[in-house]
Amino acid sequence: MTSSKKNSGTKRRRKPLKIALLILAALVLAAGITALMQIDLSNPDDLTEYLDTKFRKWGAAGMSVTLLRGGEVVYSEGFGYADIASGRGINADTLFQVASLSKTVTGTAVMQLYDRGLLDLDEDISIYLPFAVSVPGFEQKPITARMLLAHTSSIRDNMDVIKPTYTIETGGGDSEISLDEFLRSYLLADGENYNTKKNFYQREPNTRSEYCNVGYALLGYLVETISGQDFSEYCEENIFAPLQMNDTGWRLDEVDTSRMATPYVFKKGAAVRLRQLHKNQSRPKMQRSASY
Repeated sequence: MTSSKKNSGTKRRRKPLKIALLILAALVLAAGITALMQIDLSNPDDLTEYLDTKFRKWGAAGMSVTLLRGGEVVYSEGFGYADIASGRGINADTLFQVASLSKTVTGTAVMQLYDRGLLDLDEDISIYLPFAVSVPGFEQKPITARMLLAHTSSIRDNMDVIKPTYTIETGGGDSEISLDEFLRSYLLADGENYNTKKNFYQREPNTRSEYCNVGYALLGYLVETISGQDFSEYCEENIFAPLQMNDTGWRLDEVDTSRMATPYVFKKGAAVRLRQLHKNQSRPKMQRSASY
């Protein structure tokens, strides 16, 4: 009986506590909404002050914000540093490495070929390539461009092979390894980096989505074989130049590296500088101007 009364009393005390916490949460939310309503985000000065406050809370090394309206730049502002050690600030001319955001460009290139009638998204990609690609054990199930775009090809990222190609942490620059060379070594049974278990999922293609960088490398190679152009050259001619993306490229030797933001990672709440990239040594990365 004593134990039951204690439990009952505890439950009664918890209920007012929950109500108090809900009220407190509602007040905090209301205060935040009220504060936001007092900021005129259409006013550049207010917007800058608001973004600067958020930026400082995030603790990032630097960021650039650009707003466009009707195809025109209506706001552009840099926050923090492109390089902390030298004190070089972020501005509209700072170039950033956009990493996997560049997959949207790869997808655009693929869809251009589709629009021109040069690529069937649901056809076996092997008919477009100089070698056949299939998942071990499921050779009768073709891999298509649509599967590669949707990350359902059952090709797998083997980080033991991929990670050493990212030399951003050790210095470096543009890769001397072509897409053809890398993909042959990774996807063909006689390739140096071929591994049936680590390079492929043990399931039929188009049964499950798993994010895959190698799949997008294969899409880039598909663009090369169909167009007859180097992938970087194709993108410059068919995407970047028409859009006047004049400070954009897949390779470091295509941009002004002195304008690039230094890459950082966060460790224990502090920005730790990765070693700066130099030309003609490592894996290609797409760069984009902050002003675009």
